[in-house]
Amino acid sequence: RDRYGVDMNGHCYHTMTLRICSRDGSESASLLVYGGSQYEPSNDSLPLNLITSVSFYEFEIDYGAWKKLPNGPSLIKHSAATNSSGTSMLVWGGLSFITMPSSDLFEYNFEQEVWRQLVPTGIKPPPLTASAFVAHDSLLYIFGGYDREPTHHFYRYSMNEKPSTPKTKRFSDIVT
Repeated sequence: RDRYGVDMNGHCYHTMTLRICSRDGSESASLLVYGGSQYEPSNDSLPLNLITSVSFYEFEIDYGAWKKLPNGPSLIKHSAATNSSGTSMLVWGGLSFITMPSSDLFEYNFEQEVWRQLVPTGIKPPPLTASAFVAHDSLLYIFGGYDREPTHHFYRYSMNEKPSTPKTKRFSDIVT
């Protein structure tokens, strides 16, 4: 256990994002640390084992305290962002536990305390690992990452368009 009373081994390939939420007229901020890989002690000749983590922690900045949240999907090298209202965190792409690139989108709802996979219709970005990802209103912005080789593509992905319209627009032509 760490000094905050939370079991946390070494982490890598995880994400950390800022959550701002308003309650009763005041604003609070916390940091969300999700997934990746954790190092655990080993009994063989290697000092540590690297395992895929499903862990999810929140560090409440005002209180200086860690809180364990429900485990989510097993991903490394994924991207994560909170929505504008701070009511959910979105996790996109990365490598699944079977090391296959993913273009799946998951949401953790803080009010309901549940994970769910979002399955939007229409065109979605290709599977990417290690990309940058931001959520703003109903739009997701994805930049770069790895798709068989490093990429500089920039995508805007709409969550609210009608199913018959393409949901992904690649902005790579305007980014140099």
